[in-house]
Amino acid sequence: MKSIRTLKKNNRGASLLAVLVVLVVVSAIAVIITKLTITNIQMKEVERGTKKNFYSAESVMDELYTGVGEKALDAMGVAYQDVLEHYLDYTAAGKNLQTVFTRKYMDNLENTFWDGTSAKNTKDNASSEVIYSISKYNVNTVRSCIATAANQPCLITAEADASYDADYDAGEFTLNNVKVSYTDAQGYETTITTNLVFTTPQMNFSGGNQVKEFMKYCLIADKKIEVNSNPVTVAGNAYAGAEGIEAITNGSGTFIGKKIVTRGTIATQSSSNLALGNGNTAIWAENIETTGKGASALTINGSCFVADDLTLNGVGSNVTLQGNYYGYNFQQNYDAQNLSRDAQFSSAMMVNSRECKLDLQGLNYLMLAGRTFISRGNNVSNNDVMLGESISARTNQLAYYVPRDYIDEGALNFTSDGLVKFEKDTGIAAVDSYLGSPQVVAYHYIEKGNGLAAVNYYLNFASEQKANDYFSAYCSSEKGNMFVNKYAANYLSDDAIILDPNRIFTLKGDIMYRDTAGTDLKAKNVTIDATSWDAAGAFFELSSQLAVKYKSLQLGLTESRPGVVSSDVRLLGADGKVDKTINPMFDELIDRSTFEIVVNSNGSVVGSGGKEYVPVSKALAGGTHYQGVILVDNDGEGAYSIPTTYSQGIVVATGDVYVPLNFTGMIISGGTIRFATNVTVSSDEMMVSELFADDMDPSKTPIPLFSHLFNDCGSGLTGGSLSGNIDVSLYLNYEKWKKN
Repeated sequence: MKSIRTLKKNNRGASLLAVLVVLVVVSAIAVIITKLTITNIQMKEVERGTKKNFYSAESVMDELYTGVGEKALDAMGVAYQDVLEHYLDYTAAGKNLQTVFTRKYMDNLENTFWDGTSAKNTKDNASSEVIYSISKYNVNTVRSCIATAANQPCLITAEADASYDADYDAGEFTLNNVKVSYTDAQGYETTITTNLVFTTPQMNFSGGNQVKEFMKYCLIADKKIEVNSNPVTVAGNAYAGAEGIEAITNGSGTFIGKKIVTRGTIATQSSSNLALGNGNTAIWAENIETTGKGASALTINGSCFVADDLTLNGVGSNVTLQGNYYGYNFQQNYDAQNLSRDAQFSSAMMVNSRECKLDLQGLNYLMLAGRTFISRGNNVSNNDVMLGESISARTNQLAYYVPRDYIDEGALNFTSDGLVKFEKDTGIAAVDSYLGSPQVVAYHYIEKGNGLAAVNYYLNFASEQKANDYFSAYCSSEKGNMFVNKYAANYLSDDAIILDPNRIFTLKGDIMYRDTAGTDLKAKNVTIDATSWDAAGAFFELSSQLAVKYKSLQLGLTESRPGVVSSDVRLLGADGKVDKTINPMFDELIDRSTFEIVVNSNGSVVGSGGKEYVPVSKALAGGTHYQGVILVDNDGEGAYSIPTTYSQGIVVATGDVYVPLNFTGMIISGGTIRFATNVTVSSDEMMVSELFADDMDPSKTPIPLFSHLFNDCGSGLTGGSLSGNIDVSLYLNYEKWKKN
């Protein structure tokens, strides 16, 4: 019995069993965590690979689109030439020239793409003319439209599916079931299936194309569109030059055209309100900015393309973004990979003032190809100070600030004690593992009050990825997280920068965000996939294409322009610096010297001090208002006020223009356009083009009165081709687009 009692009291075996159980449980948890981590990494890798593959497939489709568009232009050119050569015969026979052109164009497209062997299923009208035709297109012909030979096998349309429809009455030709499939080296595959639909443009055979691109704009201001009153409505395309589009104090404006383009900044001042886009609008700008000490509101709804930054500098600013936002720049040019450390060539979002709201919940897609910087200014040759975020608040800069007594100022490196202190301040271990050589950089500034030069020091990161990782580590540390939320709360409202995780993001730097209103701010760490951003990557290519389009729009209002290439996407002055005032749009559109001669020879002095010439004036119904063409030379004089008797037509002025009442048509100003209260300016491209057509038609106007002053109003053909006058993207569209 004694030995039994002794065994009962001995619990050493039980302790061993407990330890083994704990080890098994801990091992199981470790296995689960490891598996979840691996799965998460695999999912992120799949996501990155899938996204990159999709952009590659889309790039092949873009290449196909371009090649098919060239064939469409060739077909248009042949049809147009035929109408011009047989102009007298067709008109003598009473034929409608547009109808003849449409039929010729449809015939040419059929001849271009038909496989040559399949039967054509046609329907004729009472005059035995084909009004509808269905047959098979030649897959190899379509495949040859892909310029890069290595990409041609990506077109995998089966011959059985390769059908086309030619609707002669509607002037519409459709290549059905065009299928592109791209498989990369990692085995990711994306298949895109779509129909390519060719529509017939309306032509003017008495003198060039009926609708030029500039005729689709209701406002073209060489300097600025200023929303100076309340309310102002712009119902049409708008262009502003280097000084941008700005709602000044108490101004309120709504822009709802298909295109809004400015070389400069879209801006709001205190107590102003600006709304751009209706969901289908393309908005192009260098910067977007709020200013002032009072609240302002800015809403952008459409596809917004921003070369540089979105910055909230105004107290109480409320910025709402809906649709798609592309902050696309991360280099100065895109001929090769050449990462910029210059703030003006890097697209990001920054909240620089108190009590701001940045509402991103309505975005479907967000691209920020750059990151925030502390700008050193133009007078310092060194690079700007690179930070780790693409969306940030001004107070976050303190996360990178290094006290002077922590460093050796001569070597620009931490002292051993300084590094220990900095790691304690931030709660981050091994800070030096994120840094380059030297470890810190100097930021020079002028102190307010005494005007003396001073310097601060900031971390110098070894790479963009190291900058991202540092900020993520900072926000993950207890001290850093507390700091970010404490100070950023003064800059951001409780419902600012809420992001929906189901949206698509393309980011180069970390972003600060909230899951829901009122919750703490946190960082989304971004791992940069170098293959997507290098010179052969999908995002590099996308940024390059957008940069080329933006420069083309700034120079000529179209998204493609001869001579605009990826190696030179900036407007540069003679000193090699960015200069948005060169090659002004007024001189692109108007023969200025001839314009001034005509106006000063035929015009009369107006109240502003300039001269006014009205070569065309027609009474509208009722006789109290007129449609007119008004030409004004007032550069250097006061603003020209459009006469209240003219409610529609064309106004061209070398200087500023003031719009006192509602106006329909086109206003071109060599300066700034401003408005009276409650004014609406609307576009009417057909009315504007008819004014040009009448002026260019010898049977109506033997000697042109104004059209000859426009550089783009010669013959519709340039060297036997329409390529310089037709934007094929307007007449070649995708239909029934489907991925995988």
